[in-house]
Amino acid sequence: PEYFAQLQSLVAQRQLAGEVTFAGKVADEEISDFYSACDAFLFPNENQTWGLAVLEAMACGRPVLVSQGAAIHEILTDGKDALLFPARDPAALALKIETLLADPQEREKIAAAGLQLIRTEYNWRRFAEKMADVFEQVAGEHAPERLDIRGTGESSTVKSTVR
Repeated sequence: PEYFAQLQSLVAQRQLAGEVTFAGKVADEEISDFYSACDAFLFPNENQTWGLAVLEAMACGRPVLVSQGAAIHEILTDGKDALLFPARDPAALALKIETLLADPQEREKIAAAGLQLIRTEYNWRRFAEKMADVFEQVAGEHAPERLDIRGTGESSTVKSTVR
């Protein structure tokens, strides 16, 4: 809450209330409207385990600026499908923002590449395929197992099927 109050105060001091919106909690059915309404999506998080919001913004066709402290940066390529900047480096972030502002074609190129990345690699079908691969690998490591399933001292083969 203190950090949020600082940000609100900073926006007011710099007379940016017409340019900066603090939306608060957004309903799931409205989230894509918010992503689509922005010119770019900024994710300056540190120590974030993933960053689903970045993928959501990319899926809405927005260029993203992501700090290198967020784990999501590891799957992104600076200048191709995102703009990456060092965490806690306002000058580097400002340069990346200026890049997007100064070159609308670059902004569109990055947004299109990000959307393509989402469509081909980070979608529910690919997620399901990767999960099935994990299940098949685990099943393969443990099957066929010989278990005494009857309690008779005899062992039987137990097979696993993953579809």
